[in-house]
Amino acid sequence: DVTRARDTFRKSVTDKEPFHIEVRIVRPNGEVRWVIVQGAFQEDAITKVSTLNGTFLDITQRKLAEIELQASRELYQSLVNTIPLNVFRTDLDGKLIFVNRFLLDSLNTTEDQLIGKTGYDFYPEEDAIKYELDNMRVIETGEPLHVIEENVSPTTGEKNYVETHKMPIYNSDGQIEGIQGIYWDITERKR
Repeated sequence: DVTRARDTFRKSVTDKEPFHIEVRIVRPNGEVRWVIVQGAFQEDAITKVSTLNGTFLDITQRKLAEIELQASRELYQSLVNTIPLNVFRTDLDGKLIFVNRFLLDSLNTTEDQLIGKTGYDFYPEEDAIKYELDNMRVIETGEPLHVIEENVSPTTGEKNYVETHKMPIYNSDGQIEGIQGIYWDITERKR
């Protein structure tokens, strides 16, 4: 961080522009703290002496929370993307907002091609209506749903059986904001 801070300060002096930078500092006791340093160098017109006017704001707690949150997200992504099950999330309108790697691979598609889509975009209408009704039931009751059902594979067009679990997703205010689901093919088990 020292080199980056030094370069930022020098650029501020050269360009005569204010600066804003987040850096780590080490206190005399060895404790590392995160701070925002912002300010500007000003040159006295007569003496040509530059002075620095600015502030330091300790943001250590925020940075530690951000680091912890990022680690949590990475753990979640690692778990969700390595399990051999189809995992998805939808908003209240049934539009996909998250799909895991296994689901993308099983549908032979990309995240960009799925996000924002609904079941109507890749399942036969009969199946899409059923999935929409299932979602509405979960949203209206707040109760999880577990079903074994026959459907048509969007990639092969063949009939298969899937076991599906859907549950509501709650926001920080306790309101349902969507559905999280997981499903897997059980066709071989049903035969």
